[in-house]
Amino acid sequence: MSVHRVAGTVQRIAAPSHALHFTPLEKNMSSKLWAALAVALSIPMLQACGDSEDARVRLVNATTDYAELNLYESTNKLVDSVVSNTVSGYAGLGAGTYTLNVRSPSSSTNAGSFSQTVAKKDHYAVVAYVNAGSFATAVLTEEEDTPDSGYAKLRVLNAAAAQAAGVDVYLTSNSCSALTSSDVAVSSDVTGLESAFHTVVISSGSSTWNICVTGTGDKTDLRLSIPSVTMTNKQISTLILTKSTGGYLMNGLLLKQQGDLTAYDNTSARLRLVSDAASSGTVSATLGTTTLGSAVTSPTVGSYKLVTAGALTLNTSIGGSSLADTALTLTAGADYTLLVAGTVASPTINLITDDNAPSTSTTDPVKIRLVNGVNGLSTGLSLTADGADVADAIAFGDSSTPVNVAVSSSSGSNLTATAGSLSWALTNQTLSSGNVYTVFMLGDSSSTITPRLNIDN
Repeated sequence: MSVHRVAGTVQRIAAPSHALHFTPLEKNMSSKLWAALAVALSIPMLQACGDSEDARVRLVNATTDYAELNLYESTNKLVDSVVSNTVSGYAGLGAGTYTLNVRSPSSSTNAGSFSQTVAKKDHYAVVAYVNAGSFATAVLTEEEDTPDSGYAKLRVLNAAAAQAAGVDVYLTSNSCSALTSSDVAVSSDVTGLESAFHTVVISSGSSTWNICVTGTGDKTDLRLSIPSVTMTNKQISTLILTKSTGGYLMNGLLLKQQGDLTAYDNTSARLRLVSDAASSGTVSATLGTTTLGSAVTSPTVGSYKLVTAGALTLNTSIGGSSLADTALTLTAGADYTLLVAGTVASPTINLITDDNAPSTSTTDPVKIRLVNGVNGLSTGLSLTADGADVADAIAFGDSSTPVNVAVSSSSGSNLTATAGSLSWALTNQTLSSGNVYTVFMLGDSSSTITPRLNIDN
C-alpha cells in the first residue's frame, strides 16, 4: 500500500495484485522476506497513515445568529454542526496554507471564507461571530507558553466592537456593580483580539474572581458580570465577548487553550423609566427590588438601570396613588423603555423593547425612532428627518420601528413630528454616525409640547 496526502487527509492506494507461484522453499524465503519488509516499512507507514504531525483545527460558534455552523477546508468538511456557544473537537490538517470556509449546515453559501496557514502539530481555534451585522472570524493560535507555577494567563477578544468600541476587564473579589479605586483592569480598552496574554496570580492552586466587563474608562458602565469564575494554576484562557439582543450589554465565552469552552450569558437587562403622567404628575416605579424612579416629575426620560432578567413584579404610582401591580418578563441582554402615562383613573403602562444596536449601514449610519407619549392626542404621530420618513401614525403609548438615516450636514438635521394639522419641530440637531436616537413626544395635547431627542447607546 502507498499513501497519498491531499489537503491534510490521508488516502490509501492499494498495491497491485499478481498471480505468483512459489516452491515450498521459495514460499518460506518469501514469507521471511515479506516479514522483514513489513518491519522495515512499518515506521514510515505509521507516520504517513497517522496524524501525529498534523495541525489541529477546531471551530467555536460564538454567534446567536447561526444555530449551527460547519467548518470546511475548501469543500472538505472538517467539523460538523457546531451549536451556538459551543466548540467542536479538533480536525487534522497537514502543514500548509488552506482556504477555510464557515457556513450553516442548511446553506450552500459560505458565511465566511479566509486563508489560513497552519504549522505541523500546532493547535488553532477558529472563532466565528457576528459584529455590526456582519459575519466575522478570528483565528486563535493555541500554543501559548505555559506560565510558571502560581500563575495563569488570560487575553480578551472583543467580538462586539460595534456596540462596545472598547472594553475594560477586571478580575476582582468585589461586586461588579461596586468596583472601587483599588480595582485595576487586567485588560484595558480592548477593541478586538489582544495581541498578548496577561499574567494572573493564582493562589493555592486556584483562584476565584468576579469577571467584570465595562466600557473603557467607566467602572459604572457595566456590560457583563460573570460571578465566581475559578482559574487554576497554569491555566491559559481567552475571554470572548459577544453581542446581546439589546445591542448594548454583552455575553461571554471562556475558552481554555486546547480545552473546554464555558458560556456565560448576561443575566441582566436594562430598563429606563419615562415619567409621562398627565398634568405634570409624579411617577414612582419599582421593578422587583430595583427602584426605577421615585416621585419623578413628568415629563422626564430616565437613565437605563440594570435589572435582573426574568419574571418580575412592577409596582407603580402616579401622584402618590398606587396602581395595580403589573407582571413583566424581561429577556436577558435586552434593553427596555417603561412608559408610564395617563392618570390614576386611566393609566397607561407600556413596556417598549429597545433596539440599541448601531446601524450597520455605511450610507445611513444613524438609527432613529419615535415614541408617542402625548396624553389626550386622538391621532397618531408621524416623524420625518430632513424630509425622510421615520415614523408614520404611531399610536399613543407605542414606538416606531427604528430606521437608518444619514448623518447631519454641517448645518444640522431638522426633525418634524406631525399629528393631523399639528406640527412640532426640532431644528439644527446633530445626528452622529453610530448613535441610536429616540424622539420622545411627551406631555399633554392641551399644553405646549417640545420633542426630546435622546441618545440611547
